[in-house]
Amino acid sequence: MDKIYRVIAFGEEEVGRRRVHVMRIWLGRPVKGAKPFFEAEVNKELVKLALKKFKLNPAVEVEDRGRFLLLSGERLEDVDDAVRKLIVFSGALQGAEGASAEELAALVRHMGFVESLFWSSRFLDAHERGTREDVERVAKALRILYRIEEERAEKREQKI
Repeated sequence: MDKIYRVIAFGEEEVGRRRVHVMRIWLGRPVKGAKPFFEAEVNKELVKLALKKFKLNPAVEVEDRGRFLLLSGERLEDVDDAVRKLIVFSGALQGAEGASAEELAALVRHMGFVESLFWSSRFLDAHERGTREDVERVAKALRILYRIEEERAEKREQKI
């Protein structure tokens, strides 16, 4: 049986006057000029941290190839579960100045199949519409629903 591969590419791009780290997810080999399956402003180290926190099925292998991470496995369900969780995690980080990556990774780790499927489909739909603002809107909805930003704001207020 052939292995299933998903490619996660990392690079930098200019957004306004600043350079940002960008992650792009491809379902197969990256094709120059083609739109990736999903992309978000997140660096490689955060993605690697999140993949460790998710406690993926041991059958899913994560291989670091410099500018790329390669997710592979025998079963499509296992590899795509990892990709769904990564989409939710990286999508939720968009526009989140107060949210902690560790907190979001823990939230995504404990999401069930239906939750991760729902949120990943929302992020993918927003990405297909083509603007970062659409993805940020979904991210804000997730953070509000799970009270991620609210808790951090309350802690800041208590310190003052």
